[in-house]
Amino acid sequence: MTLRSFGTLLGVGALALSAGTAIAAQSPRLIPGIQRWAEIDRIPRHHFVATKGVPEPYRALRNPLPATDTTIARGAVVYAANCLSCHGQAGKGDGAAGRGSTPSPFDIAWLSEMKISRIDGFMYWSIAEGGRPFSSAMPAFDTSLTKDEIWAVTRFIQAGLPCAQGASRAESGRCAR
Repeated sequence: MTLRSFGTLLGVGALALSAGTAIAAQSPRLIPGIQRWAEIDRIPRHHFVATKGVPEPYRALRNPLPATDTTIARGAVVYAANCLSCHGQAGKGDGAAGRGSTPSPFDIAWLSEMKISRIDGFMYWSIAEGGRPFSSAMPAFDTSLTKDEIWAVTRFIQAGLPCAQGASRAESGRCAR
């Protein structure tokens, strides 16, 4: 290999490396093992919990309400009155009131399938403080909902939002319209 060939090869390699670095700098910061759209900047609460844990005031909280049809149905009512307008009928984050929000409302149907949704303190914190700690548009519900209403909607989300998806009690076995 001549010195000139080596120089050309080195130049091409440097160009490829700098192009790759530029592309990576423009790509969203993804969380390994999570769907592509779940960027760290898109779900700051989840990134916070992954790196620091649930904040102390909420860490030890346990839902005092049983996961019964009655509790889940109560949670469906709370969801319809307070969450549906932004998060949408099926919890996909596609409600009319949330359009144009940055970040857009979170896909809580997807969240309901994740292990993190089983952490009662995480769910309570998310609803009670809303987007306040992360400068998102989600309102805090700590003063507008009772503790039992927050716990009921937590059970509803943990159950996979059965009524929000239009299921009747007979269809879902979980709640009634």
